[in-house]
Amino acid sequence: MAKRSLINTNIYKYKTSSEGRTDGRMEREKEKVFYVKVTDVNKIFPLDKFKRIKQEQWEISIPRTTENSAGGRIRVRKEEIGGKVTITQTIKTTIALNDSIESTMVITEDLFTQVKQMSTGGMIKERVTLMVDSQKENNVIEVDLFPITEGGYHQWVKVDIELTDMNVGIPVLPFSYLEILESGIDSNDKKIQNLFNNYFITKNLFLLPTK
Repeated sequence: MAKRSLINTNIYKYKTSSEGRTDGRMEREKEKVFYVKVTDVNKIFPLDKFKRIKQEQWEISIPRTTENSAGGRIRVRKEEIGGKVTITQTIKTTIALNDSIESTMVITEDLFTQVKQMSTGGMIKERVTLMVDSQKENNVIEVDLFPITEGGYHQWVKVDIELTDMNVGIPVLPFSYLEILESGIDSNDKKIQNLFNNYFITKNLFLLPTK
C-alpha cells in the first residue's frame, strides 16, 4: 500500500540545493540511503515543478585491506544544469556505514574520460533535490531517477538523505511510494543488488562487443 504523502505540509519546501564545495577540502558526510518503488516518476516529480539535474557518473572502489589504511571510492561526475556542464571528482574514504570523509574538486573532461575507461560501471541518471525546512532538522533529500532506453523511467528510485546528526529521526519521505528498502539491512542486500544489476548500473561504455 502506498504511504501517505506529506507534500501539503509546511515541513518540506522544494528547491534545488546550493552547489556543494569543490575546493578539494575534506568534509564529513553522513547520509542514509533508501531504494524506493513509486507508481510514476513523471507524476510525482513533474517537469513544470521540479528541476532535474542530468548526471553521468563513474567510480572506482577501493576495499579496505591489510595493505592500506582506508577503503573508499573515487567518483567522477558530469552534471548538466540549465545547459551548463560541470565535471567533478570526489574521493570518499569510509569511516563506517553511512559515514565518510569526502573531498570534491572540478576536473577536466580528459580526467573524467580516464576514470570512465577504468570503471567497471557507472550511473546515468537525473537528480531531483528536496530541502527539508524544519527547526529541528537540516537535511537534504536527493532522489535519483533512472531513464529507460525506450523512454520513461524505472519505477525504482534511489534516495540519499544527508543528515547533520545521525541521531535525528529519518524524515518521512514527502511523496507516496509502494515499497522502500533501507541500505545496510542484511535482509535487503540481495534485492538491492538486483536493482543495481538490472536498473541502476551502466556497464563500461568503452568495452568492445563480444562475439
